[in-house]
Amino acid sequence: MNELQLLAQHITQQFPSAKVDIDEPSGQATAGWRDIIYRNKWIVVEWKPNRGFEVSDCTGEGPFGTSRDATYDNAEDTFQAVLSLL
Repeated sequence: MNELQLLAQHITQQFPSAKVDIDEPSGQATAGWRDIIYRNKWIVVEWKPNRGFEVSDCTGEGPFGTSRDATYDNAEDTFQAVLSLL
């Protein structure tokens, strides 16, 4: 299980009614995403090889891509960040 899959597993265990869309990396050098929708929140997690995770809160009125982002090195820290946003 890769770190993106581990993250999705943690989220669905903690928030069973959350919708978690998965876009797996297409190769070892490509990014992967998780869209997490829970109640009125929309969180996007992007993972890039050698760069880690980027968490974006896309909830709100701004155009896509204008949200505040934070970066994390591993799935556990990323999960804690997602928890704080949900």
